[in-house]
Amino acid sequence: MSDPQINISIALAAYNEEIIIEDTLNKIIEELNTRQNVRWEIVCVNDGSSDHTGEIIDKLAESHTSAKVKAVHHRRNYGQGRALRTAFDFCEGDFIITLDADLSYSTENIYRMVDALHESDCDIVVASAYIKGGIVRNVPPLRRFLSKYGNSYLRRMMPQPIYTSTCVVRAYRREVIHTLLLNSDGMELQLEILNKALLMGFIIKEIPAKLEWKKSRSKNPNLQRTSKMRIRRSMRQYLLLGWLAQPATLFAILSLLLITPGAFMAFGLSRTMLPVILNNIGQTGFLQALSLGLEYIATSYTYSIIVSASLISLGVNIFMFSMILLQNQLYFEELNRSMHIMERRRISSIDYKKPGQANADINRPS
Repeated sequence: MSDPQINISIALAAYNEEIIIEDTLNKIIEELNTRQNVRWEIVCVNDGSSDHTGEIIDKLAESHTSAKVKAVHHRRNYGQGRALRTAFDFCEGDFIITLDADLSYSTENIYRMVDALHESDCDIVVASAYIKGGIVRNVPPLRRFLSKYGNSYLRRMMPQPIYTSTCVVRAYRREVIHTLLLNSDGMELQLEILNKALLMGFIIKEIPAKLEWKKSRSKNPNLQRTSKMRIRRSMRQYLLLGWLAQPATLFAILSLLLITPGAFMAFGLSRTMLPVILNNIGQTGFLQALSLGLEYIATSYTYSIIVSASLISLGVNIFMFSMILLQNQLYFEELNRSMHIMERRRISSIDYKKPGQANADINRPS
């Protein structure tokens, strides 16, 4: 008995990639053709490139008369996230695979991710260089440091611990992508998808993969592989998105940082006051002894009392604010979940775009 046919869509965003894009697409096609029971398509979005990337993609698309390669063009550069969202609109496969244009993760991960989706109950598979079994090679030290610890921060802020949440190399069931309401234009799209997918209850699985930066596949041996990610901008976005994923966490931690030293100071003051109480309790009674003890530390440690009380008071107020944020987050998640469910029902009631629509230039609105 033959295996059932699998329908795969590859979504690829390309911006000024004339040096490598032809080789990238050929390698993807070569990998896709290694299996017989697969019907595949590649949707490559030229994101407003100023070089010959668009022409190369068009030429390759025209060479495939079966329309297995779809060329889509943005009028100008919008960002990787917008390009992938455009590609999603033209993907018709049961499984949608997103790859990076420079193939820093090998094409062998295509079928590894598809198999993980096909053989399990998960909805999204993420290629991860930071889980056990993952490998990172030839990445510049600063970039590696930022990537590793940035993902570590995001793992602690997200509802489910995901070790590599910024990687674009993923596999999705089609209904996941066509259910989520996505609006990110940059690389932060990867985080938006994970957050909203978890909100909807989709199951996410990571598989170990090798991240390897290579020299550009160019005739010029001196031309090195570079990254288009703007470090400062991406760091700000990741910090913000991590905080938005768990808005109450930061304030809860801050409240503990204030309450803890305040409580420690209060404990020290109480120990200082205790001998005064014990020395007077037999003569004046407990209440009078307590009053004398309070009077003693109030006159001797005035500033310590002010600092301790201020820290505890401010910490308690911030903690209460974090609880209000948590309540608002739960309300927002419920509202957002309802919106996604409505979108899922709407999508299921209409037909998807046909392949013939893909080769026209588009200027997708925000």
